[in-house]
Amino acid sequence: DQRSQLGAKMFAEMDTNGVHLPLADHLATKSAEIAAKIRTNSKIADIEAHAITQFAKLTQLCQTAVDTHEVLPTITRRYRLSDSLQDYFEDTVWSQMR
Repeated sequence: DQRSQLGAKMFAEMDTNGVHLPLADHLATKSAEIAAKIRTNSKIADIEAHAITQFAKLTQLCQTAVDTHEVLPTITRRYRLSDSLQDYFEDTVWSQMR
């Protein structure tokens, strides 16, 4: 569930995958060329910019929600969110994204 992602700080703490999967240079170059060509379409560029802005807003709201909750900043990494936090995040994050 995407709602269990609590922002950049918590993600960085929990992202322990140490496997690096490099993209071959020719594939990376070709991908960048295709992406640049797609972005020349102003509608697509506008949609991408809006998505990036919304993601930044969501990340900040999630981090603020975690930082201001009385228990969340002190829980261990292994703690799984319970359904009881659903309402808290609905009020402090998701409702702000609409």
